[in-house]
Amino acid sequence: VDWSDGSTQNPRTDTNVTSNKSVSANFAISQYTISFNSNGGSLINDITDDYGAVITAPSNPTRIGYIFTGWSPSLPANMPAGNQTYAALWAPIEEDNATSSISFFTPSGIGSGERDVVAGVGAVIGATLEAGEIDAGGTNILTYITNRNNFSAPQSSNNWQLESHHFIISDLDLFNNVAKLTFYSEPKVLNLNLGESKKVDLDNDSIADIVVTFTDIYINRAEITLQSLDKEESLQVGEQSSNNYYKEVITRERELSKTVNPLLAQRLAGRLLLQTEERGQAWYVDVVSKNRYYLGKPHDAFNIIKTLGLGVSEKDYKQISSGVIPSRLAGRIILRVEKNGEAYYINPRNFQLYYLGRPADAHKLLHDLALGISNDNIRQIKVAN
Repeated sequence: VDWSDGSTQNPRTDTNVTSNKSVSANFAISQYTISFNSNGGSLINDITDDYGAVITAPSNPTRIGYIFTGWSPSLPANMPAGNQTYAALWAPIEEDNATSSISFFTPSGIGSGERDVVAGVGAVIGATLEAGEIDAGGTNILTYITNRNNFSAPQSSNNWQLESHHFIISDLDLFNNVAKLTFYSEPKVLNLNLGESKKVDLDNDSIADIVVTFTDIYINRAEITLQSLDKEESLQVGEQSSNNYYKEVITRERELSKTVNPLLAQRLAGRLLLQTEERGQAWYVDVVSKNRYYLGKPHDAFNIIKTLGLGVSEKDYKQISSGVIPSRLAGRIILRVEKNGEAYYINPRNFQLYYLGRPADAHKLLHDLALGISNDNIRQIKVAN
């Protein structure tokens, strides 16, 4: 940019020098641009950022009759030292001439259901999808907005016999990750955050018939998991996914954590802990309060991320992403508040920055990084409210 004495000459020549003189050069980080060639697919905007900055991968492009399989060359994790162009790779959708149906590679679902029903990329938006019978094992339904999704489920008002119903995604907010679903025959409107589960009374008898989970987003389709509830289960969502279970864990651990060890809490501050002598429950020890927070299901973990996250400026983030991380940030969750609120976890073990992404991605990553701990030790750390 310039020299410490204000000169902008480059190369520099000094004349009439009568004594020793020392100057230093000032540099600015160069910015580069990543461009995308969709090869006939939907437009993907360029990414311009500083050299070495963490790259947030764009949403995958779409192309009628083809499945997106990746970029060539592979998209790097950080901005390279120079402008680059990446080309989309496509695989044609194969048509089954015997059945005239379209087959394709199903995206990797994360739903808990035992069965998958998918509206393929060649399906018409607004078409009807037959999901079949919904049972306690659950069904993952990958569907477009406005598609009519027919299903049958046990209905409490008819002695838990199967009755026909359907639902439509009437709105899908891709920016805030919120889906609006309407269930019929008796209209029921649900607004679900990504990863959230709710019970639905299909027949207006004040008894829940099914559990609905907004599981994932795949380009412009949403994955919805439906699970039926029998008579005994109708008042609970299921142990691992219910709010009741979440509260039960908190209450039980608070009752059993009578003796607090401040030194242990200080040593484990910022760490992710896995309660190996229970059911593998994951906890985060807050750096500030030294209390532990139960991570629960993906949406629970994401709420904790947003609650405990520390907002940082883009200037500070660029230093952090380049490896200049102050020790006071070890174990903290940081949020890029001047961008889109992207969340990152700074591992106090190796000072590495981990992008937390979607609720399900964050939940899995936090579990993967967790340290196994005994009940005796973890119960010496206070449970947060």
